[in-house]
Amino acid sequence: MFGQQFPPTEYDLRFSVTRVPVRVHPVFWLTAAWISWYDQQMDLTLVGMLCVFVSILLHELGHAWTTRRLGNRHPEIVLEFFGGYATTGHHSRWGNIAVAAAGPGAGLLLFSALWFWTKTDSFRSLELSQYPAFAIEDLIFMNWSWSLMNLVPVWPLDGGQIARQVIGFWQPYRQDELTTKLSIAVAVSMVAWSLLAPQVVTLVFWNDPKFFVFFFGYLAFLNYQSLRPSGYQRW
Repeated sequence: MFGQQFPPTEYDLRFSVTRVPVRVHPVFWLTAAWISWYDQQMDLTLVGMLCVFVSILLHELGHAWTTRRLGNRHPEIVLEFFGGYATTGHHSRWGNIAVAAAGPGAGLLLFSALWFWTKTDSFRSLELSQYPAFAIEDLIFMNWSWSLMNLVPVWPLDGGQIARQVIGFWQPYRQDELTTKLSIAVAVSMVAWSLLAPQVVTLVFWNDPKFFVFFFGYLAFLNYQSLRPSGYQRW
């Protein structure tokens, strides 16, 4: 979840999954199209947008199901600019860690199921048409790359939220400050890694190192901006 939340509109898509309300803002479809864009291949772009939708919805359902399991009976999901969020309640530190980890965990479960299925004889015996084969490949890529990226300890990624809770066990009064500083250090390291060893980044994350330079550079900037007004000056 990045930047300001978008208010509801009359054009939002609304539905429920396992009694969890879901609202999809129109801007979500624009960013999904940008992520999935294939020049002069609108059919593949639409399939890619569906894969983005399924992957991000599953991620947020992981958060919502876990927070409901921990006592919050009314979680909600909003999909909007470059992702979305699931509302959560006040839990213990371990509960907050579980909620944060459940999103990437759900994605990794889908990745594992699809990846192992593609290695079976039953899958090889299928004669899939272009679109199902493309969708399976896209879902495998997204749920590995995005889930792993989300576990990097940089705020506001899930890894950063987990790091904040872990830091809070030992430094509860400095958890925000220390999480922000850790996020800056890790984000800058990810940028440097992407520039100096792009082949390794591609091998591990299955993603374009140039995207990582932009993405983690942006997160480093956001965290630096949040650090300055806070009055924390010493490292």
